[in-house]
Parts: sequence; structure tokens; C-alpha cells
Amino acid sequence: MLTKITEADLEGKGVIGLPDTPGLSTAEMQEKFEETARAVLVPAFNRLVEELASGVGIAGASHVGAVLPDGSAGNLQQHVLDKNNPHGITADSIGAMTAQQVAEAIAGAVFDTGAADMTKAVYDTRNRRLDVYQYTDDAIAAAITAALNGEV
Repeated sequence: MLTKITEADLEGKGVIGLPDTPGLSTAEMQEKFEETARAVLVPAFNRLVEELASGVGIAGASHVGAVLPDGSAGNLQQHVLDKNNPHGITADSIGAMTAQQVAEAIAGAVFDTGAADMTKAVYDTRNRRLDVYQYTDDAIAAAITAALNGEV
């Protein structure tokens, strides 16, 4: 289990508490500056790495005391990767718009800016996927031809 570095671990290590003139040789002073890192931090970090590595695959976090939001110990990484909405979050619960509300807001903005004059919803209500200008030109030409031929 991962443990915190405590004051007791740091006691007597490093330069804190030394007199202004510590009376140490250069080598001893360098050693004193490195003491906290080498005697406390590096071993604690290495223990963490070893504990994480002792897990299988992505399960290592569960071996260092990881706790899931429901209070149970478990595989935290697997929980994070779960895309099935395990907490039941809804758009409403976080103050977000639903997909329907977003669609309505976009449609309203398109209409309000006048861009709706050229939208598919206005000009292609039957989903023909036609160029409305070409369609109109062809229809007019066909009507004129029909009138000239006495078909109307």
C-alpha cells in the first residue's frame, strides 16, 4: 500500500536546521543538499513504481489503494475507461442542452439570421436533392414549350 512521506521521514535530512556556517566540507555539504532527495524521495518514488508495476495491465492503480466513487476498492483505470455512463449523468443534471435542444437552437439561429431562406428544409421538403434554380428553369422552359405547341 502506498504510504505518504511524513515529517519523521524528513527528520534530520537535508540542510534545514543547519547553522549558517555548518562546518562541513564541500563534499559533505553537497551530500547534505542531496540527502532529502536520495534518502527519502527516490525510495518513495521507486516503491510507488514497483507497486504500480505489480498490477496486471491497467489494474496497477487498484493495488495502491485506489477507491472508486462508490467507496469500493477496484480498478480505477477500468472505471475511467467505462463509457457506459456508470454515474447516470444526464444533460439536465449538469445543466447542458439535450441533442434536441441543440438542434432547435441551431434551427432557430439559422432562421433568425435569414439563412433559412436557402436551407434544404425550405427548398427540398420532398428530399429530391435537386438544384432549385435548375429545376425552376427547366419547369419554365417546359411550360413555354408546352404553350407554344398548344399542349396547354
